Amino acid sequence: MTRIHGNNGGGGHKAGRRNGNAFANLRIGHHVRVWTDVTDRGEPARNVISPEWQRDAHALAAWRPAYFLTGARGIGAWSLGVGGWRIGVTLLEKPEQGWGWAEGCTARVTVTITPPELGFCSSTLHITMTTDSREDSVYLAKLAEQAERYEEMVENMKRVASSDQELTVEERNLLSVAYKNVIGARRASWRIVSSIEQKEESKGNEAQVTMIKGYREKIEAELAKICEDILDVLDKHLIPSAASGESKVFYHKMMGDYHRYLAEFATGDKRKQSADKSLEAYKAASDVAVTELPPTHPIRLGLALNFSVFYYEILNSPDRACHLAKQAFDDAIAELDTLSEESYKDSTLIMQLLRDNLTLWTSDMQDSADKSGDKDDAPEAGDADKA
Repeated sequence: MTRIHGNNGGGGHKAGRRNGNAFANLRIGHHVRVWTDVTDRGEPARNVISPEWQRDAHALAAWRPAYFLTGARGIGAWSLGVGGWRIGVTLLEKPEQGWGWAEGCTARVTVTITPPELGFCSSTLHITMTTDSREDSVYLAKLAEQAERYEEMVENMKRVASSDQELTVEERNLLSVAYKNVIGARRASWRIVSSIEQKEESKGNEAQVTMIKGYREKIEAELAKICEDILDVLDKHLIPSAASGESKVFYHKMMGDYHRYLAEFATGDKRKQSADKSLEAYKAASDVAVTELPPTHPIRLGLALNFSVFYYEILNSPDRACHLAKQAFDDAIAELDTLSEESYKDSTLIMQLLRDNLTLWTSDMQDSADKSGDKDDAPEAGDADKA
């Protein structure tokens, strides 16, 4: 929440503060929720405090302070015009901390606004901003999951994932489930639309094909945006912060998955680039998995499942796909008696999916690609990743 208080000629009174120490989690580009309350000693301020002024103050508070937080210090950290007003900022508290905000900062700045028709500062605002704490974001993500509002679940977990701290198992799974649902719905839409497009092409309905192509490309743009979003989070935050072998396998596998999703609809050089990056990520995950995770571990099994699907569907290499899936299945069977009770359900489910894919791939190579894709959807970012 952001509260703005102001008075003519400076001074003003401080805004109340909630969860000020949560500011450590705020980063450039984060959305700051805004509540504009412009007053002068408890009464609506006069003269320059007009509806237009409030509108501009709202625009300022909505986005500009978030950019001020990182890398700004002291007086005159930035100055710009908003709606014709000249804006200047003074950091009031703990300027010695310099670059970025630390836990416990009050996150209070003074903003001076000069009307365009005047040559002096006639109003001073005190802005107090807060952002959701890590615990709040996790709770909101769970709430969004229950409400099946997965885009909001993504936003909340992305905020947590961008904190440059290693995620807990619960947070990691929530992030995976959130992105799985937003990408899964669009992957399903893309398959349906692509199938309809092929049918219309076979009938020679060029007008319909043109419309369908435009619609398919719209879905592809959404798919690309989602994939690039999570890949950026993985590359910049999650993988560098991963300390345990389990986390490293999980995130590299996730990177392989989302590059694979890009390769599913890309063509030409873009497809090759996505496929190469997917292969690189899956190999990196496998290198860690074979040394740090037992063959029955759900994350290692989920990696084998998705890696084998990659070989079959993206690289068109059924022999490699079958070899990888069979090896993972046989290794897990050999150590089934060591399987822990807490991961028994997840591990045996993925083993069943590996066996199902093997059956399909070896019995009917022509029809198995679509069926294996359907099998892959169940565990790849949900059940198989809950360990």
